[in-house]
Amino acid sequence: MATRKSPQNKRMRLTKTRVDDRRINEVAVKAAEVVLPWEDVSPLYFSQWLDKFSKAQGATKELMFMSILPAVSSLLGLSKLQMTSTYSENLGLFTLGICPPSGGKNQCFSFGCKQPVSFVEIKSGTCLLLDKFTDVGLRQHLQQNSGVGLLMNEEMEDTLRHIHSERECGTLCRLFDGDSLYINTGSSNSRQEIERSSLAIGGFMQVRQFFSEIYPMMVASQSGFDLRFLIAVLCPRALTRKETQPFAAELRQTNLFTLSELYKAIYDDAQHGDIVYTLNNEALELYDQFDEQICQKLNNQWQNGQFLHMTTAASEGGKERRLVLRLAVILFVVYSYIRRQLFQSYGPVPRVIPKPYMKYAINLMAYFQQQRKEIDKIMFDEEVESHDSLTDKIISFPGPVCTVSNLRACASSKLRAEWTPAVVKGTMADLDRSGIGESVTLERTIAFVKNPPDLITESALTQNTSLSKSSMRSVFFART
Repeated sequence: MATRKSPQNKRMRLTKTRVDDRRINEVAVKAAEVVLPWEDVSPLYFSQWLDKFSKAQGATKELMFMSILPAVSSLLGLSKLQMTSTYSENLGLFTLGICPPSGGKNQCFSFGCKQPVSFVEIKSGTCLLLDKFTDVGLRQHLQQNSGVGLLMNEEMEDTLRHIHSERECGTLCRLFDGDSLYINTGSSNSRQEIERSSLAIGGFMQVRQFFSEIYPMMVASQSGFDLRFLIAVLCPRALTRKETQPFAAELRQTNLFTLSELYKAIYDDAQHGDIVYTLNNEALELYDQFDEQICQKLNNQWQNGQFLHMTTAASEGGKERRLVLRLAVILFVVYSYIRRQLFQSYGPVPRVIPKPYMKYAINLMAYFQQQRKEIDKIMFDEEVESHDSLTDKIISFPGPVCTVSNLRACASSKLRAEWTPAVVKGTMADLDRSGIGESVTLERTIAFVKNPPDLITESALTQNTSLSKSSMRSVFFART
């Protein structure tokens, strides 16, 4: 079975070789082509309001969304999602929005984070936001602010350049997990502990700085630092003053034209003891289906001996399961509070997450995963001959049916030797539970029968292949 080059070797090559402008432009264009499907990740009232709110500030809603998510994550503080009696998930979110210069990063940071979060800080007498840090300074900030912090800026390259060592990456990874931290001042008697923590990281960067300097540094970390981040490469549209003016007027007609009071309401409600969210039965069932797909993929990789050759995107599965849970809570909070404000409905926001919000979270995670695949494909210059490419080859085989014999007949002699009938049969069997199709055996013919494209979810494709829904549709109806 063919394997990829070791990711450690690829990461070393990426950090030692200057990433040229051609590759930077190529990866930015390819990633930006992955469009955020608003109808699948949010209710209509939210996307319509966010469009007005963003354009009134001269920015796009995709970029503003990348400011709101980490900001609300920090406002939730030490709240958690309880999954079992022994397992709860922290709600800290790490995000980065990448876009060209003058794309609206400053407006999104100002109106989606800085101004409303500062309002919360003044009203509550606390401190959440910091833009630069040292390991010691970050620990002191968390100690003084009940373990909660928001590390965010409109130009995050200076902030992330401070991460010089595995120790600092390790500290941030522990904070992602909500772990306890110690502050040592020289003696055991003066050691102080931060029992619980919740750190959110967000912000924006320009394309060149991110891909030439910061991303290579992130993936070079032995701690898997980059796997904690949700990264979106966005291509915004510049708006003139005349274009923004009508949206500003429309926004004034709504009940929500600034996020300050809304953020304060979220923060105040999160301070009422240990806030615990849960999933209702339908949401839990949907998550279990998502969870089973990832576990199956990880188990197959391990059983096939892919311990040292797992790619960045493949090994991200464990973090992906956790990030979906965090996104479900954060999206539920954002949409619920905004709906309450827009329609002037009152009363407490429930703590039980219903199924639609889990679906939003899974679809949003699929968007981020597809972006990451496009980035890694070009940045790591990944080879085509791999076990993962066999999966792609089965799914992308023209027509609704792919047989073992037909697949091997179309492969090169080198791949044919590696893709033995047993290997192809095993990969088809692995795909059987993916929701993409079914592995069947008829006499001596072994085949994979694909489901119609309309019955296949975007998340199932993202988890198992590098194909998009449109690509799947074109190959399904192609003639063999």
